[in-house]
Amino acid sequence: MADDGTRVCHQCFGDEFLKKKIRRNGSKDECSFCGKRLVTLPLEEIADFFETAIATHYERTPSEPTEMEQAMIHEGIRGWWYPDGQPIGDVLEEIGECSGEIAEAIRDALDSHHSTKEDYEMGNITEFDSEAHYEGSAISRGELGEEWPVFEKNLKTKSRYMSVAALKTLDKVFQGIEAHRTYQNNPVIVAAGPGTALTSLFRARVFQSNGSLIAALEKPEISIGPPLPKVAAAGRMNARGIPVFYGATDRHVALAEVRPPVGSEVVVAQFDIIRPLRLLDVEALRSLSVGGSPFDPQFMARKQMASFLSDLSEQITRPVMPDDETLNYIPTQVIAEYLASLENPQLDGMIYPSVQAGDDTRNVVLFNKATVVAKVDRPADVTFEVRDYENYESGEEVEYSVQEEFDSEYVAPEQKEPTLAQLLAEMSTEVDEREPALRLSEENVWVHHITKVSIASEDHKVTRRKWDKKTYREFEKTQMAQPADLDVGDEIEI
Repeated sequence: MADDGTRVCHQCFGDEFLKKKIRRNGSKDECSFCGKRLVTLPLEEIADFFETAIATHYERTPSEPTEMEQAMIHEGIRGWWYPDGQPIGDVLEEIGECSGEIAEAIRDALDSHHSTKEDYEMGNITEFDSEAHYEGSAISRGELGEEWPVFEKNLKTKSRYMSVAALKTLDKVFQGIEAHRTYQNNPVIVAAGPGTALTSLFRARVFQSNGSLIAALEKPEISIGPPLPKVAAAGRMNARGIPVFYGATDRHVALAEVRPPVGSEVVVAQFDIIRPLRLLDVEALRSLSVGGSPFDPQFMARKQMASFLSDLSEQITRPVMPDDETLNYIPTQVIAEYLASLENPQLDGMIYPSVQAGDDTRNVVLFNKATVVAKVDRPADVTFEVRDYENYESGEEVEYSVQEEFDSEYVAPEQKEPTLAQLLAEMSTEVDEREPALRLSEENVWVHHITKVSIASEDHKVTRRKWDKKTYREFEKTQMAQPADLDVGDEIEI
């Protein structure tokens, strides 16, 4: 691109990255636009910066309607056509944060470089013609988007527990996660616990016999709380044998998540969060704000990372069919284990949308280190009377109650010398050094009798058509019987 002597200073642009680039590479001279003697660069050199930015972040839209669009205009279905996107001059002005005069000078310099005399004579609209339009190009998921399917396949078929390659992939994905913000400037790591917006969680358990339900109501902190390791089943965020706390921010969401069958009974209990916790907001990953300049070579990489994390967020919360859970839960289980092990940032769990309840509802999983429920202080001689009905004049009515009976003057018998078996049992018992994070809210326990299940769905009626091949053969014969093609010189009326 030939240098015509036109120079532009750094202060004529608002984009900070571009300003720094001009200051770093330029020299003091008079600006051809503002007239000030500042650090400047030749217009042609600056135009090259703009060309690279456009090629990286934008794509040109068609300058003419398609045949179908032309037909729609001809038939009166649509009355006008205008190219998608913005005129290139507006795009240049926008990304450089400069005046229209400077943007037009840059466009003209680029147009003279890309167009030829033949283009001018033929009226062709070239890349930087004033009539060319551009829009933001589709953002790929970058290298991680290509790497992630391999990550999932290796976890499912090769190495599940000791994969250095998987660890490296997750390091790339979650590096700097604490610094991410959404378009609404919300953090992706949210606080829960005392003094925050999230102070309680609800957890549900299905019972198919009244006897087991009555027994469970004696100590809900144990029966409704997280399971013991030996009975902890595999879930979306945990492997078998590693208990976590699956809860919801609303008790009706907790009820929906356990998918109870009609005729069953479900106990839902409220657990208060008693210490500060930090949760990764999976939903927030779908709307990350990517600050930066189109003139920065690293800007596209950040946009690709945001695109990848958005897809990953959807994948983490995507419904999984029961027959596919064993394999399809493996990646999310590994992600949860990885996040639980991080030292910086330290995370206690994840908050994510409920696929069962929908409508802006939230589930929470607390990692194993944050699943301890504080012990309820009860006298040593306590006994329980649990009732599921009360007698009234009108008859029996369903009403659940728990009565704890104890003697405040009770004195525990003196401990005898422990047997060898008791000593060995104590020695083999692992001391749980985890700090309690939850406490049962004893006044907030509900029993739900499931009488029906409502299903929300999108209905799509199946259409069926019948086609007789005989009809098609007769049509072909009719076509073949038509007069031969007209000569080139024949005139036809349309």
